[in-house]
Amino acid sequence: MRDERYNNLAEQGTPYAPLADPTGVAVAVCACDVDVDGREEIYFVNAEAIFGDRPTFGDRLFKWQNNSSFGYQDLLGSVWNQHLHGNYPGRSAVCLDLLGNGWYSVVVATYSFYGVSEFAVIEMDDSHPENDPQSRLIILRDVAYPPTVVTA
Repeated sequence: MRDERYNNLAEQGTPYAPLADPTGVAVAVCACDVDVDGREEIYFVNAEAIFGDRPTFGDRLFKWQNNSSFGYQDLLGSVWNQHLHGNYPGRSAVCLDLLGNGWYSVVVATYSFYGVSEFAVIEMDDSHPENDPQSRLIILRDVAYPPTVVTA
């Protein structure tokens, strides 16, 4: 009989350790190939703040690095992407190919506050000249910014 238990791969000292994110409070996760390199990135929604409060730490978007820094690294933690970090208290996320062209975006929904809620649509900024999906440098943008507001 084979052992069918789940094992935690995100142990200290492994390439998966950053996925454990001990400072985060993950409430949702999704995975899709945001940078079109053939490997899925993993988006974690961290939300200790709700109902319009600004979170004290932001979401994470992990990319697998298969180079000298072997393992997962947080793209939202990059200086290039800090403008996206922690701008809204998210509650759920989904990956969508919005244009049907194989380029995925992460849509993040926030909590509603008095019938008003905002969405973020995070994707790779394919027009930015510094983007290099084969390396560590992925520059993201929120195509719903200024925020898309939905009222009930």
